[in-house]
Amino acid sequence: MAKKAKAPEVQTEETTPVKVGQGVVVGTDLLNIRKGPSVNDRVLYVIYKDTTVEIVSEPNPEWYEVITPSGHGYCMQIFIKRT
Repeated sequence: MAKKAKAPEVQTEETTPVKVGQGVVVGTDLLNIRKGPSVNDRVLYVIYKDTTVEIVSEPNPEWYEVITPSGHGYCMQIFIKRT
């Protein structure tokens, strides 16, 4: 009787975004954090001027993917000063 081949183990990647930089909110008193990198994406929550954020990625030239004290989302780059 032939032996059955063992299925390879599937390795899962870490789902926590990797931090690539830090910034602070400037140029506005309230900044919308959105579900995706577009003004058409839903606002998840709002953060205040001078809030520090961790920059995870730059999905396009106008947006950052960020981690804030309130969670994860996307915001326009013009309102973040990299530190």
